[in-house]
Amino acid sequence: MLISSRIDFFLFQDVVGIMEKLSECIVQRGANLHSIDVSSPRTSTSSTQEGNILLELRFTLNAVGNQLGDWNQDQVNPCIWNSVSCDNNQNVVTLTLAYMGFTGKLSSSLGELKHLKVL
Repeated sequence: MLISSRIDFFLFQDVVGIMEKLSECIVQRGANLHSIDVSSPRTSTSSTQEGNILLELRFTLNAVGNQLGDWNQDQVNPCIWNSVSCDNNQNVVTLTLAYMGFTGKLSSSLGELKHLKVL
């Protein structure tokens, strides 16, 4: 139980660090909001990029066995993967990773998921 609590604590610290980085990105992008074209539709390339980021996350978390087992590089759209929720534009907005028993760390590339709201 003590080991599990330590892992949860370290995972929590990683989440806090990632959320701080995400907040900084949001503030920086907010300052340049006028230069972003929000009317352009998302392409499959964006979905593929988000999938690649999540695959990197799976690797850095040291996922084994059934942990994120359906996160597959052959399935380009991560919106169909378990533990991933997307908005109507196929942007990853939620990752549900709690209590899965990972032994690794969160990937710093999570900050590149521009629409992620809940981790």
